[in-house]
Amino acid sequence: MLGLTFQQVQKYEKGTNRVSSGRLIEIARLLEVHPMDLLDGEQYPGAINGGASSSPFEFIQNSRALKLLKAFSQIRDRELQNALVDLCELVVRQRR
Repeated sequence: MLGLTFQQVQKYEKGTNRVSSGRLIEIARLLEVHPMDLLDGEQYPGAINGGASSSPFEFIQNSRALKLLKAFSQIRDRELQNALVDLCELVVRQRR
């Protein structure tokens, strides 16, 4: 959807290339999240509540995470999306 090649994503991931603010906003819009949600919490203290400091690009390397993201993106009911996010966050809190 962004018109990126796999190699471009790898360069963003490794920090060889930087993501412009315009591209970051476009990515956030496509993922239906706030742009600040895409920032690394360690690089930008206070930017993200919670603590997972993984780059969004790291998630797409995990086949299960990618599968989950694809399935989630097909859910059009906003309330159901919110319920699933809440459930996942609850599971994470319980596992700590």
